[in-house]
Amino acid sequence: MTEKQLDELFPEMTLEYEFTHTKKCLVVYLRKKGYRREEVAELLRIDEDTVTNYTKKFDESGLQGLLEENYHQPKSQLEPYTEQLKELFKKQVPIRQPSYGNDR
Repeated sequence: MTEKQLDELFPEMTLEYEFTHTKKCLVVYLRKKGYRREEVAELLRIDEDTVTNYTKKFDESGLQGLLEENYHQPKSQLEPYTEQLKELFKKQVPIRQPSYGNDR
């Protein structure tokens, strides 16, 4: 990692209001300064795999790639029926039967 890259990371790590960005930058900064993966994980109380993933993301995509939020958001199979279900629930609210401990 070059000094220029470290200089780019440092303000994001210290001035960023988004805590997730700060943590990601700090992980990469510490790794590139020579701290072992295990040490970084312990210091920041995160999983060692997270340290590896953040570092790999930075190495592959730079700062912009590291800070990018692209969480997997699965779609429900019921999504196409959302409006129909809302209408049905408006007409008749599903009632849960009380459980007495012996579901038969």
